[in-house]
Amino acid sequence: MNLIKKLRRQFIFLATLAIFIIVAGALGLINMMGFYAMREHCLDTMTYITQNGGTMPSRYHPADTASWGKDFFPGITWPEDTPEFAYQTRYFSLRLDSSGRITAVNVKNIVAFSEEQAVEFARIAL
Repeated sequence: MNLIKKLRRQFIFLATLAIFIIVAGALGLINMMGFYAMREHCLDTMTYITQNGGTMPSRYHPADTASWGKDFFPGITWPEDTPEFAYQTRYFSLRLDSSGRITAVNVKNIVAFSEEQAVEFARIAL
């Protein structure tokens, strides 16, 4: 009788461990895929802002980059085709000359930073 109880406990333990490993692996994979998709989207957006001189036009149509909407929904570009797209991205930009002096500051797309704070953050980043 003790042998059956021992086997039952081992089976329950191994089954629980197997389920835990499967669930942890699936959640890890899903989170990793989401992280990389969001990272690509952020890098694409920053590249687009950089290519347009520190501003974002009202429509977002980069020719050589894939956006997250196209990755998950092939053929659908609704995240970029809305007029609100330029307003949902909060950023500030600074232009520097070749010697590293600031020539222009753009804080129109963010309320949380003043021009002085943007300059200070740029100096910290450099």
